[in-house]
Amino acid sequence: MTNREISYIQFLSLYKAGKNDVEIGKELGFTKSQVKYFRDKFEFPSKYTPRKYNFTEEMDDKIKQMHNSGRPITEIAKELEYPYMSTRNHCLQLGLNTAKNKYNRLGQTRKFQKVEMVLGYLKEHGPTWRSILIEEQGIPKGFFSRFLRESFDEVECFTFKRGKGKRIRLVHDIYGEMTLRPFLALRDDPRIVDFVAERIPMKIECGRDAAVLAQHLGKHLGKARTRKVIERLYTYVVRSPRKLRVPKEFEQPGEHGNRKYTDDEFLEMYVEGFVDSEIASVLDVSTSSVCMRRNALDLPTQSQRKRLKALEMSE
Repeated sequence: MTNREISYIQFLSLYKAGKNDVEIGKELGFTKSQVKYFRDKFEFPSKYTPRKYNFTEEMDDKIKQMHNSGRPITEIAKELEYPYMSTRNHCLQLGLNTAKNKYNRLGQTRKFQKVEMVLGYLKEHGPTWRSILIEEQGIPKGFFSRFLRESFDEVECFTFKRGKGKRIRLVHDIYGEMTLRPFLALRDDPRIVDFVAERIPMKIECGRDAAVLAQHLGKHLGKARTRKVIERLYTYVVRSPRKLRVPKEFEQPGEHGNRKYTDDEFLEMYVEGFVDSEIASVLDVSTSSVCMRRNALDLPTQSQRKRLKALEMSE
């Protein structure tokens, strides 16, 4: 007898004993395709009976709890001792999202662990340099690009770039250590303002410096947060409100312009020969105010007045 005939006899004996394809393959050392070949040769039907897996309400609660914690379906199936496809199909019936739990289960589990690690660290410590997350937390650099795309609604990444041009003072030294050093923070976290304000080396001493900072910082943080940063770094000088000239329709008869002095006070010094700047210094007003009062009274300047007197004397 040949080896093939012996294999046929062994197959027939095992099949008649009531064993299925898997059991026959284990005893004879055959693959599934070889066992199927022998069965098709004799036109025998398969003895495989699919098992029905029932899920109770307690198991449903357990599946939802494990799924919400980020565990993949392979781990859920192993925990329940059920096949993967049966567990996956039941998760779909429960309305659970299985798109995140694909066949690379170990990689997905590690990814969920890293996401939870980063989010927890940012909630506890606030804005953090990306380099610190890489060094202290052991998170690879390539993880952040995909993490930021998927967590766009929760996390922001800031990278301050150097300014361009030479027209504005201190453009290249605005951000200091923050230049081209990215940091992450939870979206709309109020601690971002303190984090940025403490690390800006630019000294804001006047309104022009504040405008320079607002122009460049607004591109990265937005207007609202930039305004708060500038308020932390620069105290605005509160100036006295400018006195506006009283409109003509509201002027009292015999009065013009500034209410600090009357026309009689002005005329008294004008007749004595004081020029506009001298009158302004005595009355503690601006020279332009005195000039406007003189023009309102249709009076010439002191130099013009002297010329007129000289013409009258010559005639």
